[in-house]
Amino acid sequence: MVSTTNDEVEQWLREIEARPRTIQTYQETLKQYLIWANGKLPESGEQAQKFITYLGDLGRSSGTLAVRANGLRRYLTWKNIPTRRLEKTSRQLTAPDYLSREEFLRLLAACSNEPLRCLLALLYDTGARLNEILELKHADVNLDGFVQVTRKGGRVEWTPVSDWGIPYLQWLTSKADKSHTRLFGTLNRNWVYSRLRIAIKKSGLDHFHPHMLRHSRAVHLIDQGVDIRDVAYQLGHVNPGTTMSIYTRPQAHDLRKRIPAPDL
Repeated sequence: MVSTTNDEVEQWLREIEARPRTIQTYQETLKQYLIWANGKLPESGEQAQKFITYLGDLGRSSGTLAVRANGLRRYLTWKNIPTRRLEKTSRQLTAPDYLSREEFLRLLAACSNEPLRCLLALLYDTGARLNEILELKHADVNLDGFVQVTRKGGRVEWTPVSDWGIPYLQWLTSKADKSHTRLFGTLNRNWVYSRLRIAIKKSGLDHFHPHMLRHSRAVHLIDQGVDIRDVAYQLGHVNPGTTMSIYTRPQAHDLRKRIPAPDL
């Protein structure tokens, strides 16, 4: 498990003026960041903002986002790294991080741990969030091609699993511990991230976190010409406008090529 016991972080925590509880929270913030960034500390405000946006996409409260953002900002300031105010919002302001099909297949092939391989396959195939898949119960699985997930806010709905994903689901159900109500038993986020680090390094990816598979599936479906409304339903978005605002937002350099100069 990644820890925040390196000398630099410990020195920062000793030097800042804050209450013990706040220092503990800041330490937890950097620990979460290290897990998300595969053992690397933030080196820019842009990297910190991506992490805050990621937490917002996971449904973290505005209060939690504010604390995490403040901790990262104070760390960057201590490092004399310029940073603007970190936005405490889950709204995507840039195109989301995602893997190409080739990168995803490379990551999948790099997984020597079969439960992890199946987990990644289901995350990609369904477009569901990590917690939504980890919390699946045996009763939530229909091997005809569906899993019942609990979305943010507690909404429960069935989401399809394609013919490509069904063999992974079948393997999980055949190997699962039936004495535990959850399909993945006692496996949790820490287990996922600790084993992912090996696969990420082996696959040669510079940066990866599980939520990128949700983004990847959406982008790939849109590239295949799937209607944005169907993509929205697959991701569990109540409003297709949310899907459109996230996954059809152009990169700034692409937009610059398409938008003409003023006709003055």
